[in-house]
Amino acid sequence: GDLARGLVWCAGVVGGSWVPALLQAVAERMVRESRGWTLRPTSVRGEKVPCACVEALVRMGDPDAIAALAQLRQLVENKVVRTRIDQVLDRLASDRGLGVEELLERYAPSYGLDEAGKRSIEVGDHIARIELGGTSGATTRWIGPDGAESAAPPPETPEHAAATAEVNELARQIARAAVAERSRIEGTFVTQQNWAPKRFWSTYVEHPLLGYLCRG
Repeated sequence: GDLARGLVWCAGVVGGSWVPALLQAVAERMVRESRGWTLRPTSVRGEKVPCACVEALVRMGDPDAIAALAQLRQLVENKVVRTRIDQVLDRLASDRGLGVEELLERYAPSYGLDEAGKRSIEVGDHIARIELGGTSGATTRWIGPDGAESAAPPPETPEHAAATAEVNELARQIARAAVAERSRIEGTFVTQQNWAPKRFWSTYVEHPLLGYLCRG
């Protein structure tokens, strides 16, 4: 546990574009594997490592880190970790002179999606098209050089294996973000949020991810 927390803290200090998604995944896995009476074999249980991930993300404080905190808030059910996330989001929002909801709106990730909620990535002679929608939050279609579409990636070649893995990870992140943001937006019906029309338009309607969920 001490080793894991130390590595988490080091990652938060070193920073980098890869850190927020990794810390989010570590926190989710630790919570998931420590839940209930039937535990998978794991050497670290409880909330200490997930809470360290939360604090490391706060230390980074960049848009990707705040987006990871927002997703953890929606996806993690553990009360201790949820309470810690709420506390740090209150602190981050207060430091910026914002409310928590406005903070989450301002730092909602776009993942390079276009206005239609799509992103295309070239992998060799194929194109991977990630598109918001479906029960999972997002789908990926692979388009071959002949224009044929498939849900499965092309046969892996050594030079394209890393790029294919990156596409799959990006698609996973987009899908999870879409699910988390949908849950947050649905929660505004309970909290009775109010927006000026201009703010709602710029923050939601024109945002690549939020706009897909809110335009209707």
